[in-house]
Amino acid sequence: MRDAHAVPLALAAVLAGALALALAACGVPLDTPAPGRDEVLVEVAKACPNEGYELVDVTEESSLPQRVVYTFESTERDLAFTAVSEIVDPDPDPKFPTGPYPSVSCDYDDVVRGLHYDDAVDVLTEAVLEDLGEGPLFSASGPCVYVRNYDQIVSAVEMLAAADEVYEDELAFNDADWIRAHASTGVHVRWYDGRLSAEDGWPEDWRNLGAVALFGDLDVEGAAEELARSYAQLIADDVAPDDPCLPEGLRDAAHRSGIERLVVLGSEVPVGLDDVDGLEDAENPFQHDLVAHGMGDVARWDEDRGTYVMRVDVGDPRYSTSDEGPVAAHSWLVEQVALLAGGSYEQDGSSFSWRCRGTGGTVALRTDRSGTTDALLTLDGETMRLRQDSLAGGAARYALVDVDAFARLFCLDATVDEKDGVVVLS
Repeated sequence: MRDAHAVPLALAAVLAGALALALAACGVPLDTPAPGRDEVLVEVAKACPNEGYELVDVTEESSLPQRVVYTFESTERDLAFTAVSEIVDPDPDPKFPTGPYPSVSCDYDDVVRGLHYDDAVDVLTEAVLEDLGEGPLFSASGPCVYVRNYDQIVSAVEMLAAADEVYEDELAFNDADWIRAHASTGVHVRWYDGRLSAEDGWPEDWRNLGAVALFGDLDVEGAAEELARSYAQLIADDVAPDDPCLPEGLRDAAHRSGIERLVVLGSEVPVGLDDVDGLEDAENPFQHDLVAHGMGDVARWDEDRGTYVMRVDVGDPRYSTSDEGPVAAHSWLVEQVALLAGGSYEQDGSSFSWRCRGTGGTVALRTDRSGTTDALLTLDGETMRLRQDSLAGGAARYALVDVDAFARLFCLDATVDEKDGVVVLS
């Protein structure tokens, strides 16, 4: 191990970095000298903070623009890496023109990763071959491990643990935190339903469960639990079928990510998100804005709050859809629920109100001097600000309301049927 001249070189690095950013914005003359030796040594000290090394060669590969390659060798093992100091002349971009700029880079982390990557892939490949097709599938492209069930998740983690041992020798030169952050092999683990493409023999469809980093100190139990939790979520969302081998604790803890349907006193609110393929199919503003932003749920599970949260449209007076002025406050969802519950709904300028089953409320939109719009709910004589969920670029704002609180707005109770994906107000 070595001391990396930390104090003076670190200060030089800060100054050099700030200068490089300023020069990159406006460009430098093409014949500007590339960053010098001291700046290169600063970059190398940051890239290789633990292992001893020495400079063995300096070669100017190009003079205009200047490009200089510095070659280093480890003093602790058979390993060489390079740092490049250059003036980069980028390809012209008519939209965002950028002039030539100075750059210093070091490939130490890539070299260290390359020392172990092929061996890790070989271990995973061999493990799959020994399984004779009954276990997980492995693709070096990615790399990726494909699993079908919980038992295969366990097998996959055992395979990954064996491959992780490849990195253990690296711990003599770099600590596990550095390896994980800079030179680990990341392996994606994906669930598929067992179907393979007739064209290439690989899964036709899959869902990502997570990525496991191989760095010589893998937490096997933690990795298995994290992947199993993602798998349990797929089961809860009806993407994957139930798996009796999945630990009960994981199955019970998983909630459906989103609820697509809403039923009020036996009548379904015509949200129809499953029937909309694109914006042209949207039949109401509620559909339009959710589809426009890739959202397909009336309510979503909020882990922090431990409940489902309704996304309620409230309108936004900052947007205009005509020459008549700002859009008035309006809620398609509140109107539908109020009417199905036998109540009434009205809107008036920057507010809307409803009455239902002996109770009623009003939501008013208020924009302050800074342009921030709040939705204020007045219910039973009390006024409160609703939590907002802004859809970037959309023509409406959405308030987030816990499902039980939403039901109480209409003097109803809420029940969530996670299996069928429906919120029932009764």
